[in-house]
Amino acid sequence: MLFRSGENILTTELSGHDGSNPIGSLTIYFQAPVRLAESEKFKMKAFSSALYTAIRNAKAYAELGRIAATNAHAATHDPLTGLPNRRQLYDRAEELFRASSDQGLFALLLIDLNHFKEVNDTLGHGAGDKVLQTVAAHLRDAASPHDLVARLGGDEFAVLLGDLPTPALATHRAEALLAALEIGVEVEGMQIVVEAAGGIALAPGSGGIDELMRRADVAMYQAKQAGEQTMTYVHSRDTADVGRLMLGGELRRAVSEQEFVVDFQPIVDLGTGEVISAEALARWHHPE
Repeated sequence: MLFRSGENILTTELSGHDGSNPIGSLTIYFQAPVRLAESEKFKMKAFSSALYTAIRNAKAYAELGRIAATNAHAATHDPLTGLPNRRQLYDRAEELFRASSDQGLFALLLIDLNHFKEVNDTLGHGAGDKVLQTVAAHLRDAASPHDLVARLGGDEFAVLLGDLPTPALATHRAEALLAALEIGVEVEGMQIVVEAAGGIALAPGSGGIDELMRRADVAMYQAKQAGEQTMTYVHSRDTADVGRLMLGGELRRAVSEQEFVVDFQPIVDLGTGEVISAEALARWHHPE
């Protein structure tokens, strides 16, 4: 503790009880010279120590808050592009499903870059990362305020199209987003043209985000196979058959449990009345 200028200025160091790790000083200005008793000096020292602790705690809480915010951002964003990741996309889609009657129609656009593997294989992953960052920036700029642009991983992006007055507008907005990707990216002195295919799926009445993602994925691969830029999911063109998938598993069980029985039905020559062959009919005694 130090007195200065005719003993009307009191300065004490802000540090721990043992004088370690000083973070500054506390200065008190008096209107006239003062002389503190030993008890008053002790109180000043205790006050400065408490102030030191409060400042250190405030800094610690601020750092903890910063770390928590950083971790929360990292948990919901792609580190390469800064876009929302799959987790945030799913969370937002679930919110829309719960409030679909209040917020109108919405749809999912699934985007896959064409021939992206060739960029990585030829120019390296650094070049591929630059292409992905450029694509992310263009999608972000072209999206509407109601859309959520996300990177799902690899060269796959998704756009949750919200606030659609009519289903037809989903196709229009999807085409505008893909048109924004028709740009040249300069990587290591080379001009690379980005091409992509997109699948559009309107929010289904049941199945939630998983079914929405599956439908968009089906439409996206149909667009790739047809050489089209975009295609919209249509149930009649869906080659995925859940019943057939389940049947495959049930058949294995049926064979192991001997649920199949073969009945032989004779085939008779009506002219002679002779049994000339037999037809084998496999019967499945299904437990349900």
